Amino acid sequence: FPYEDILIEIFKRGLPDVPFYTYIAEDMPFPAVHGQRFLRQRPWSGDPRFIDNGPIRINVFTTGLNAEIEGGYISEAIRNVFLQAHLERWHFPGIGSVLSIQMEAEPAISNDWASASGIVQFADLPPGVVRTETAYNMTIRRPN
Repeated sequence: FPYEDILIEIFKRGLPDVPFYTYIAEDMPFPAVHGQRFLRQRPWSGDPRFIDNGPIRINVFTTGLNAEIEGGYISEAIRNVFLQAHLERWHFPGIGSVLSIQMEAEPAISNDWASASGIVQFADLPPGVVRTETAYNMTIRRPN
């Protein structure tokens, strides 16, 4: 999945100290970030030869007394790294390149999955965990 592969590389380069997952792991440490491509209910606007375009959802999981604040700080750091990847057109050999990343919906705090818009949904988050979700649209160039 090129989107998830590119997200992994963006986090390795831009936020190496933040645990990033493209799946929900049982033993996920907190804070942690989950990101993946999101199902879109509108026409695809890529090019089947070399350009792909689609929505991604980023979920930040935090715990503790300042979970909401920490989730906001991490979400802002992610936004800044995505902006850098967009402006510098980060390239990852054999995986692809970032052409653009645009925020579609600003970070929103939730104490459960009830408002989750991604394909991964659970009834409840673990006790004390806060989820901050942000929606982006990403355009990538596939590897040659």
